[in-house]
Amino acid sequence: MFCVRPLLTLLAVACPRQAELAGHDCLIYTLAQQPTLWSYTDDAGRQDKVRVNGPLRANNGDILADAAIQGMGLILQPRFLLEEALQVSKLVPVLEAYHWSALELSAVYPVRRHVPGKVRVFVDYLLAFFGQL
Repeated sequence: MFCVRPLLTLLAVACPRQAELAGHDCLIYTLAQQPTLWSYTDDAGRQDKVRVNGPLRANNGDILADAAIQGMGLILQPRFLLEEALQVSKLVPVLEAYHWSALELSAVYPVRRHVPGKVRVFVDYLLAFFGQL
């Protein structure tokens, strides 16, 4: 199974510490394994979780991104969903000192002695594209 590195960035208005998230409106992605429990690792390697709540829950990252742009709350989503808003400063990254848990992307294919060229090229493309985000 092929997995890419974490792709999530916590974005919105400045929030100085992760513990303060509980007091802010957060936009909840309902297809996450634990939607209201956001996990993170600090620079010292300590892992912790913060329980969040907010005005909007959705199973679509684009809906949540639009809500964040409208100022409805903080958002935790893969960077590629937010890249355009970041480039034009509609959203700004916050809490960058923490590493936030990621959704994983996997490329699954049958185990064979010889991996077909098309499969190898596609997996290499995924690594090149998502590996740099």
